[in-house]
Amino acid sequence: MPAHVTVLFPFVPPGQLDDVVLQRVARVTDGTRAFDHRFSRTAGFGDDVVYLAPDDPQPFRDLTSRVHAAFPAHPPFEGVYDHVVPHLTIGLGHARAELEAAEREVLPTCRSPAEQQPWCCSASPPRAGTGRHGRRSRSAADRLSYR
Repeated sequence: MPAHVTVLFPFVPPGQLDDVVLQRVARVTDGTRAFDHRFSRTAGFGDDVVYLAPDDPQPFRDLTSRVHAAFPAHPPFEGVYDHVVPHLTIGLGHARAELEAAEREVLPTCRSPAEQQPWCCSASPPRAGTGRHGRRSRSAADRLSYR
């Protein structure tokens, strides 16, 4: 799976993704402005997930709230958690040594701007009908996230 930030999971099952669902998503995302974001630190969930954390998680939470409002039958993570933690997974379900290697690989890119440029870019919410992004080189972090 390519690196991504989950907006809403679980969502409508793939077999039920039709034009009506995609148009509803488009109405939500078309009204959402692009926003700049940075991922300048790593974190994790337990011993089997390592991720990049956005410096400002609020725009991601706002997008999740808007999409959930349009699809109330699909609460984020089935309502199990009190708060959504926006994140970009770099490793999931691998041996701890492999996760630590992936974390070491991306950490230098997450340091202060004077030393390195952190992972940052401008986010535009997906539009209905857009395709998947191509894969990039397969680093240790890529090998873990492209499971």
